[in-house]
Amino acid sequence: EGKDGWYVPSVTTILNVLNKPGIAEWKSKMGQWHQVISGGKAFRGTAVHHFAEVLIYGKTVNEEDIYDYINKSNNNMWPLMWTAPSLVYSIRQYLRGFVKFWKDYTPTPIAVEYPLYKEGIPYAGRTDMILMMKDKKGVPIRCILDIKTGFASPYFVLQNTAYKNIWDATYPDEPITHIGCLFLKDDFRTERGMYNIKVEKPNLKAFESAYELWKWSNTTARGQAPKPRFKDPPPRSFTLYEEKDEVEKKKNK
Repeated sequence: EGKDGWYVPSVTTILNVLNKPGIAEWKSKMGQWHQVISGGKAFRGTAVHHFAEVLIYGKTVNEEDIYDYINKSNNNMWPLMWTAPSLVYSIRQYLRGFVKFWKDYTPTPIAVEYPLYKEGIPYAGRTDMILMMKDKKGVPIRCILDIKTGFASPYFVLQNTAYKNIWDATYPDEPITHIGCLFLKDDFRTERGMYNIKVEKPNLKAFESAYELWKWSNTTARGQAPKPRFKDPPPRSFTLYEEKDEVEKKKNK
């Protein structure tokens, strides 16, 4: 929520308006099972992000920490896909690649899991990492790098473009020079396959077009701007005879 109750959508919410080729066909092919696969892999990705952040802050991650994390979660999808040992092994593989990336590039973290919002920009978001590091030629760069545990998508460049736009407007003296994704894998055979960095050129025009499409598709027939739909939470206490109880209280006074 912005100033004076002005709500702004998240970057990922905006990009959901775009058609993702192949997704509808895959869901149709998998039936209800697609919810299990999507939910399970999303949970695994969240776990990898969580422990990558823990590592960046200088803490040690042990196998027991990963077991504790997944066993205390409320996610009921991952047990339908993996046993606990197999899921923990997979997460360890992803973290193995993340540690190798960190040692290969020795980046300096500027921001981690950083919320991005700037008054006047009609969207907000949260980026995984903003790092100072050197490119292959040894030139220092300030880079937005999102951690990905799945397949590459053309929408990632739009996501990072939006994050760059907010950051640059907020910190004009420290602009982002590069945007990209750090793709981690759990099925590699050699060290070379542990991770891959894909740097892309920002495309603000394409993202702003997506925003206009999202805004148009979510504006009411009366021209009211889109607002988030909040769930109506249930009461914290219940009674069937509230009026009678109140009467009895008054009699006993």
